[in-house]
Amino acid sequence: KVKMNASPWVPLTIVKGGQAANYLAKSMENEWGRKLYAKTLIKNIGQACYKDRDQIERGLKQQYPNLRKVPSSNFEYAMKIRDKSDPKSWYKAEDLTIFPPEEELAGTALDDLKKFFSAESLGSMFA
Repeated sequence: KVKMNASPWVPLTIVKGGQAANYLAKSMENEWGRKLYAKTLIKNIGQACYKDRDQIERGLKQQYPNLRKVPSSNFEYAMKIRDKSDPKSWYKAEDLTIFPPEEELAGTALDDLKKFFSAESLGSMFA
């Protein structure tokens, strides 16, 4: 997604999930799964997008000439879990999960595990 006057959603398949990612995406169909796995999925895919940001934006600017003068700071990255029963919806700018800024996705799996088992995190899951 690009912050412009008309903010277009440009769907790309940048990260295609393997079995583990597909499991996480499937688990997010219910509330319990979203509470457990949403942050992990968003963080992992977000980090992958930010890591390849230059290459992604270069490709977009080649493919879409109207984006050539858009500064990198105006690009926003998001993900959408596709509903396989409704392929036409894949290209609509609906139900997008916009990634937080890159610095908010920093940290290791161990950091995440510590946060997950903190009293605050466990309390919010069972509230």
